[in-house]
Amino acid sequence: MLLTESPRTLPAPAPQSFQATAFGHTWLSDLPLPPFTPGASSSPAPFPPITIRTTHAPPPPQDFIRTRRNVHFAPNLFRYTAAPHGTIDAHHGNLIHIYPGPAFTGTPPPPLFSTITALLLAFRGFLPMHGSAVVQDGQVTLICGEAGMGKSTTAAQLIARGALLLSDDLSVLQANRAGGPPVLYAGRRSIRLHPDSAAALARAVPCHIPPHPADGKVAVYPPQADPHRPYPLARIILLGHPAHIPSAQVAPLLNKHFFRPECLRLMDNHDRRIALIAIASRFLEITGAPPYDPHH
Repeated sequence: MLLTESPRTLPAPAPQSFQATAFGHTWLSDLPLPPFTPGASSSPAPFPPITIRTTHAPPPPQDFIRTRRNVHFAPNLFRYTAAPHGTIDAHHGNLIHIYPGPAFTGTPPPPLFSTITALLLAFRGFLPMHGSAVVQDGQVTLICGEAGMGKSTTAAQLIARGALLLSDDLSVLQANRAGGPPVLYAGRRSIRLHPDSAAALARAVPCHIPPHPADGKVAVYPPQADPHRPYPLARIILLGHPAHIPSAQVAPLLNKHFFRPECLRLMDNHDRRIALIAIASRFLEITGAPPYDPHH
């Protein structure tokens, strides 16, 4: 039996123009969602859909009880201020409201596809991890590490050898309460790489590379795993750690690689997330590896 929280039911939303699939969920939106796979999840959908609405009005006042930088938590929602792009409210794990700001471009602000998604799925009982994941022989390898250690580059090297991209930077685990490894679904379709790594990957496998790099990196669209099926997690590579990691250190290290851990600690049921990642680690091969060195 899979352990997930049951989000409260909201009134049925109006039909949305765009449908996409990511992290095992169907996303219904009145804005395009280019990082996600177009189209709905397979039927019957394994999880309730997530609806995104754009509201051209000021965000309503809320009684916030906790704040971490630009993320504010109320009893029934959290709010992300993405100035000057806008403000995003995520309600009950089911509904996202976007309130556009002066720099709004007609697509959701980028944090929707990272922090907002991670926290919303955590509300639903999933385990968001700061790592990149690939599928090899039907099983997942998850690569975690601090920023700049080469998670995406390591994933790209595995893709160049025949693996399929599952997710980059944000990977979401669904823990198995009854035992056995957790499973993952495909996330965003692209992987962000430095230009030299992007060129090396494109030489090895067919890739789509849009012409404009973002923040000094290039969004590369390599072959991706099936977005409609779950894949079991087999191993985790922790960059910046020795190859052998004592078993007593595994769970505490994994806790540090939650996605936005400082925000997750402010949300309900974080003790459960810690317990679930500790249970999941017993079924996995967990090794360390040095950070990626571009000179070797």
